[in-house]
Formats: sequence, structure tokens, C-alpha cells
Amino acid sequence: MFYRCKDCGGNAVYDPKKKKMVCESCGNEETQEKIPQEKLHICNNCGAEIESKKTDLALKCPYCGTYVIFEDRMKEEYKPDLALPFVIDRKEAIEIIRKNFAKKMFIPKDFCSTSSLESLQGRYVPFWMYDMETHVHFEGEGRKIRTWTEGDYDCTETSIYRLVRDFNVNYDKIPVDASKNMPDEKMDLVEPYKYAALGKFRSKYLSGFQAEIYDENKEELLPRAQKKAKKYTEGYLDEYNIVIAV
Repeated sequence: MFYRCKDCGGNAVYDPKKKKMVCESCGNEETQEKIPQEKLHICNNCGAEIESKKTDLALKCPYCGTYVIFEDRMKEEYKPDLALPFVIDRKEAIEIIRKNFAKKMFIPKDFCSTSSLESLQGRYVPFWMYDMETHVHFEGEGRKIRTWTEGDYDCTETSIYRLVRDFNVNYDKIPVDASKNMPDEKMDLVEPYKYAALGKFRSKYLSGFQAEIYDENKEELLPRAQKKAKKYTEGYLDEYNIVIAV
């Protein structure tokens, strides 16, 4: 399917800054109509057959430039429950890259070239989110030091305390990307995500962007989520300078 402007027939795409659908041709807002998918992986706008990977959910037609969403890959278990929409548009993303990387050393020569930046494309990546309860037990010692002066003597008193803590830590929506195409270590660098904008999935968010369905199930990615929970907990303990007895 794709979103067509009722006024001029152009391709309506989602504008992250306006949080509205905008026609690429006439610029009118919220004038879109959903054109259902008539034939599998055929562009409904120009009729061309679109080559795609089996995990592609949305992409740009290479012939007419229409952003096509594959409805047959957005059904049942593959339909997302939640979505974190883009908050900046392509133009702003290009400006940020130029500002932060144009004068940096040790990056590829063509990293900020016009041709490279013009090919920049936003992509939605599938994630599984896990709610977890972890149990934490640690033992350590605390010190309290008191100093004072008595006549010609400087006195120091050191009190040593045994510390024992035992509690649960609950985590909501630990994110683990479910795409084999995206390197895990790079995706982890994007965190933390701003969940304030997380909301119910709407297919219009995909218009104007690339997207894919998951190709890793939630059971096989559970160990990664558990590893993240452990890392979060260790970071929490480190903040309080606690010595853990192993």
C-alpha cells in the first residue's frame, strides 16, 4: 500500500517535525488516502515490480519514488505493537552530520560528501522489549572516619561496618533489536531511547522511510536482554561505590 494525496495524487509521507502527513508534491497536510496493496510487491502507483528482501517492510520504489508498504508483511505476529517515530526529518539529520563530522579526522573522505548525504535514508528497525525482575544481593563494608585533636595529639577513629543488601530491581521494556542486518554492538550505542514518544503503531509512520520485519524471535534474544539487565544493575551498584562479595 501507499499513501496518496487526495488533492494532487502525489505521495504523502510522514513529517517527523510536524507530526503530520505531508504531500511531497503539493505540500498539503493531512490530505492522504490509503491505497491498498492490489498485487504482492507491485508498486500501486507506477505498476513496476519491486525487488525486495524477505525482511523488507517498507521501501522506496526505485522507478517512481513512491514509498511502498508491504501489507502482507504487516499481519498477525509481524505487525508492530508500538512505534517510536522519527522526531527529525532528513534535512535536519544531514545538517547534524555536517556540523559534527565535517571537520573530524580519521573518517572516510566521502563521509560528508554531497552524494553520500543525499543517499541518507531513515530506517525503522524491529525490536523486542522485555519486562524483567532481577534479584540483587550484595555484601560489603562501610567506613566512618572521625578525627579530632587532644592536646599535642591528632586522633583518628575508624569504624568499620558490614553492609548487607538484598532487593529486587524491576525493568520495563528492555530493548533488543531483532534484525540480523543491524550490528548489535552499534545498535546498543544508540541507547537510551526516549520512551516518552513511544506509542501505538500506526502504518503512516512508515511512509517516507525504510522499514523491516524481525528475523530473530524473542526466545533466542532473551539472553541478550538478561545480559543487559545484569549490566544495568551493575551500573546501579557502581554509582553507590559498593563492593560486591563474589
